[in-house]
Amino acid sequence: MPHNQSININTNLTWAPVSTRVAPNYRNMTVPYYRLNNTSSTNNVQQKVSQNEQFFIDKYGKAVVDKAKEVAMSINCDWIDLIEIMYSESGMDPKKHHERNGKIVGAVGLIQFTQVTIDQINKTYPELNLTKEKLIKMSTVEQLSYVQKYYEISKKIAGFRDNHKLSELELYALTFMPKYAKNDVLAKSGNFAYDENKDLDKNNDGKITKSDLQIHINNRLTELYGKRLNLHA
Repeated sequence: MPHNQSININTNLTWAPVSTRVAPNYRNMTVPYYRLNNTSSTNNVQQKVSQNEQFFIDKYGKAVVDKAKEVAMSINCDWIDLIEIMYSESGMDPKKHHERNGKIVGAVGLIQFTQVTIDQINKTYPELNLTKEKLIKMSTVEQLSYVQKYYEISKKIAGFRDNHKLSELELYALTFMPKYAKNDVLAKSGNFAYDENKDLDKNNDGKITKSDLQIHINNRLTELYGKRLNLHA
């Protein structure tokens, strides 16, 4: 479902706030959790469904949410963090890419797989023979399996233990520059990663830091949540 498409909600259902999840890496941002109540009956609806979970199910489908949970469990992160990072990168579009003269240029897919990323996956799983062309033909659920493979590889490159619980910023740092994911500074002016992603340098100090990534995430989440649910009002 396109991210700007409106969602119809049964008017017999009401959302009752029960708690507030403080997103661990956000500055001055909270995401309310809600319990689903039915004003006419309690027998035909799920109880204790978070508004976020229902939002994502409505937006992307239960199969995508279930697969995201499976991947998050495997790489040891919060599944909502995973979806938020993919939204920040691609708007949750597995086919996102750019072409020039009929050829794919740049990164593709949910986490914007680069050629370096694809080469890393193929080195670990040579039988896959993965390509950008193959990735953009996949559904979201199909491509999530390769998102999982990438993060499993990247955790090792970064030096995280298998049982390390990834924060949202660590997850994004792995997406952007896994070799330096434990560092605060991820790229500096003059190197390829910086030059290709200069827009992430939010304070124009010649460095891309985790603080810069935080600002980028927050801006994207305002787009994702704010326009649809006005959660931050």
